[in-house]
Amino acid sequence: MKSTIERKLSQLNPLHIEVVDFSDGCGLKFDVKVVSQEFEGKSLVQRHRFVMKIIIHTLQNCS
Repeated sequence: MKSTIERKLSQLNPLHIEVVDFSDGCGLKFDVKVVSQEFEGKSLVQRHRFVMKIIIHTLQNCS
């Protein structure tokens, strides 16, 4: 799951990406940090929505 999230977020051409699974391997909790020029000029909420739009299907299909 972690590698899938990283792969999907790579479309943002990140300067830095970090995905940490805090769920003991079951894939229910992730801490995601992405630094990308795609976020320039966007609010924190807009950035969060942008990331979630990219990974939501991955998260929904994991159950």
